[in-house]
Amino acid sequence: MAAQTFSQLRARLDTTLSDSTNKTFTTGEKDEFMTRAFNDPNVFAIVKNTSLTTTSTTASYTLPSTMTEPTDVGIDVLGDSFNIAWVDRDSYDIINGSLIFQGVHKPLPDSKTIVLYGKQKFTVADSIPDFLQEYVLTLAEIEAISFMKNKYATRFLKNDVSMSELMNSLSERKAHAQELRKAL
Repeated sequence: MAAQTFSQLRARLDTTLSDSTNKTFTTGEKDEFMTRAFNDPNVFAIVKNTSLTTTSTTASYTLPSTMTEPTDVGIDVLGDSFNIAWVDRDSYDIINGSLIFQGVHKPLPDSKTIVLYGKQKFTVADSIPDFLQEYVLTLAEIEAISFMKNKYATRFLKNDVSMSELMNSLSERKAHAQELRKAL
């Protein structure tokens, strides 16, 4: 299967949820489920960036806005894209969107390309590769089911939900809150 856009995956979600007529969920709710799935920490692309050039008097460089988390940093020593001197993780820091070289890499050679490999979060304008599509859809389905349980839990006083369903929903939400707490 080819890469698919947010809209294409959103249409697949309609099919998966059997809700193409928006009877169970509104379009806004389904868009929110997809957005939350896209925001999952495991949904990203690996990208290469060569837009930064070294200066011997500078140890700090602003990371490109397209890269959310650098994983590998190197310097193209000969300018041939083949002889890259990879920098040890202990020799640089990432602080507030800046790449800061320290120790053995200060001062840096002049006019050399900094090679960055890292994570880039997908936006609704991006296409999601094949290997991530099912994961994103499954996350969106989980969001939909959690939303539905919460919606029904508020109807408990109207006797639309059993006590066990309410307790299961409560346990799941507590577990989810604990996961979110770990990320803080």
